[in-house]
Amino acid sequence: MRSTSATTSRSCDDFAILCVRLPRARLAARALPGRIDGARPETRVTTALMRAIWSDATTLGPHAASLEGAVCGLLDAALGHLRPPAATMDRIRVHVRARLSEPGLNPTSVARSLGMSVRTLHASFEGTGNTFAAYVRAERLARCAADLRAGRNGGIAEIGWRWGFSDPAHFSRVFTATFGVSPRAYRAEHTAAR
Repeated sequence: MRSTSATTSRSCDDFAILCVRLPRARLAARALPGRIDGARPETRVTTALMRAIWSDATTLGPHAASLEGAVCGLLDAALGHLRPPAATMDRIRVHVRARLSEPGLNPTSVARSLGMSVRTLHASFEGTGNTFAAYVRAERLARCAADLRAGRNGGIAEIGWRWGFSDPAHFSRVFTATFGVSPRAYRAEHTAAR
């Protein structure tokens, strides 16, 4: 891990401290309040991995850099319970809304960008009555509906593409299922009312 370093310090025979420095950019999204519970399984796994990396650091060679991501992912799992759920959802919503136009917006890319595991991303939606995919679809449909109501230039398919729907037929089907009318009829209904 090029930008990662670890040091160990022993203060007595039965006590050791392992300090691991990870790049700020990798951990900025993980700045969490609270203490780490060493009894949690994910904390024990993270600690074991960090100790193994430290003990084999000189022999890992070029493979050490790839372990940085593993350590950060495990830290996310170990510390994720400390992050307030509302703050996590706010971060997810802001990130998704900023990238709705990207057809490839998916749980893996969002989790990676926010510095969390895909499991943590999906778990954030538990209790909301929604899934990640349903949330993205609803947000995209809301933007499409707003563009159709506003009479924005462009065809129906273009509006769908603008908000991440790469297949016009799929866009039309999910729009119709959600709003009860086709995108074309929705646009006509709302622009005629002006």
